[in-house]
Amino acid sequence: MVISFSGLDGAGKTTQIKMLLEACERLGYRIGSIYDIYPDIRYHSTQDLIELREHLEKYDVIHLRYRLNSDENSDLMAVLEFSDLQDKYLAKATALQGYFDHIQLYRYVVCPLLKQGKTILSDRHYYDEIAFKSVYGCDYLAMKKMYINCCRPDVAFYITADPQDIMDRNADRPDGQTTLYRDITHIVRLTQVFERLVQETELITINGRRSRASVHNDILDVLHTCPKSKR
Repeated sequence: MVISFSGLDGAGKTTQIKMLLEACERLGYRIGSIYDIYPDIRYHSTQDLIELREHLEKYDVIHLRYRLNSDENSDLMAVLEFSDLQDKYLAKATALQGYFDHIQLYRYVVCPLLKQGKTILSDRHYYDEIAFKSVYGCDYLAMKKMYINCCRPDVAFYITADPQDIMDRNADRPDGQTTLYRDITHIVRLTQVFERLVQETELITINGRRSRASVHNDILDVLHTCPKSKR
């Protein structure tokens, strides 16, 4: 099964994934992560994805991303993230490359692992791509249509956060230097797009404005009611 975590940078997605991994390890499951082999979440060729799958096959519960960044996508994002967010053609080009990278990861890594009965904890999913690219300049409905036939997570969480808190948390992080996180209005806009996605998709809202333990317990409560997670 796939359990995804969406939200703004600094909302606590990675922290909650790590807490789930630790809980699974205490139960005796073997845990692994994309960061064990590709800490920069970047791939250069199909062979990299094949090697990643072979590495992760030894684990039961796996920390992954909704896509890895190809060299082409990394180059495009390096420009887009520091642009004025007004170049719709650049945004569309980056969105198309991101879609390709998503499909490649699912084809060579995610789907084979799921067939082996693995559980995947996905840091972000295509909901995030829709939300972020909409703020960067892509058409929201066009982005939703792009991913309409892609595999949905079995459980999809959206961790909320206060826009000002997000801006403050990213101030000393690399993301805080990008155009999006230097302007509170962009962060508010991104939050609004996520809220729209919650209304229109299967995203489950988790209040991230509380302690890590409280957020973790809410996530566990949802997972305990999920048929697949009881297996």
